[in-house]
Amino acid sequence: MDTANACWEVTDKVTRWIFEATDVEAKWSVFPQTIAYFLLFTYAGNFLDLPTLCKVVMMGTTVPGVVANRGDLIKPVENMVGKVFEVLVENLSKKIKKTKVKKQN
Repeated sequence: MDTANACWEVTDKVTRWIFEATDVEAKWSVFPQTIAYFLLFTYAGNFLDLPTLCKVVMMGTTVPGVVANRGDLIKPVENMVGKVFEVLVENLSKKIKKTKVKKQN
């Protein structure tokens, strides 16, 4: 019973911290996002061990904040990655078309 109470306290503190850190009252659009993260972490928790799950939680809570605060610095990298992705997709589609043509002959 002590373990269950300790887990409940930790969960309660983490929940309160997330709501405080995300400032839900000022930004109601963050609330569904927080709930979605909870559901995602719960689902992922079924497949991952605790240290890995903690790393996922840290990434999930820090990356959106970094993107929001440093979006102007990330935008050029995003554009570059988008262009690289387009080139990769184009090259892969050409290779797939070539292999289909070879198989048909």
